[in-house]
Amino acid sequence: MTAIILSIVNMKGGVGKSTVAVALAEALSLRRRARVLVIDLDPQSNASIMLAGQDRWDGLRLAGRTIDEFFEARLEQLEQEPLKAYVLEEVSDVEGCDTLDLIACTPEFRFVERDAIARFTGRGFAIESVQAKLATIAASGLRSVQRDYDYIIFDCPPGISLFAECAIALSDYLVLPTVPDYISRLGLLAFWRRALKLLPHGKRDENRAFVLATRYDETSPGQRAQLGEIDRDFARLKTIIPYNSDIARAAEYSEDKRSFEAKWRSGASVMQALADEVVERASRNFAPQAGADAADAARLPLQ
Repeated sequence: MTAIILSIVNMKGGVGKSTVAVALAEALSLRRRARVLVIDLDPQSNASIMLAGQDRWDGLRLAGRTIDEFFEARLEQLEQEPLKAYVLEEVSDVEGCDTLDLIACTPEFRFVERDAIARFTGRGFAIESVQAKLATIAASGLRSVQRDYDYIIFDCPPGISLFAECAIALSDYLVLPTVPDYISRLGLLAFWRRALKLLPHGKRDENRAFVLATRYDETSPGQRAQLGEIDRDFARLKTIIPYNSDIARAAEYSEDKRSFEAKWRSGASVMQALADEVVERASRNFAPQAGADAADAARLPLQ
């Protein structure tokens, strides 16, 4: 059986995408004993450092074992190793998360996309061709790891990027973290419509794009009102991630292993509930993407 592929994605930054990706991965590994791979596509590299720690992340960067090096080698037609060669095994500072692996990102990843666009458009290719090339590389790489895991989680960069669109096109489900305020909801509506169009053929279903309320302040009348508006417009997960200093502090990697409860503290039960709900939602209509077919992934539309 191939992995269930999830993308944690939204156009807006500061909504907790990396925190959600890491917590979800740790809960799936620890509580469900699932084999989980996190692929960090965000040049901010928050998920990478949260899972690997500064020292191991520095080592990966120096050794060229990061997602930007994987794409760069293929775009430059250099000696190529499978995506599996870039996997860092057994990450996380949570005791017992020994089935959680990572493909790390670095700040240099932002230049890979820019340089690819410049290289191909400078030779007369349309932006669709650049997008198709990146999608084909991503789909081909994913095939080398997809049967090794139960879940693959993409932590996507904020905004509309070619790499975020590649991840969406390879996904079975999307999780869209959002703060329940007016501006975030308007941006979410525009992004959600586009994301549905990017899902693989046969999976462009509103029930595959889960909106997750994050940084929620239940004492705020404005946020309560916007949460109601979100419920009207979207398929929202019942789990709500509160505005919580314990959750924010969990982003700090610990060199000493700790329990899930010690790491997430008052947020532990919420993060576990999130993992349980995502598993339950995915089990309703899961049909894996059978190897992440490159031809389907490469048909990403630009509108």
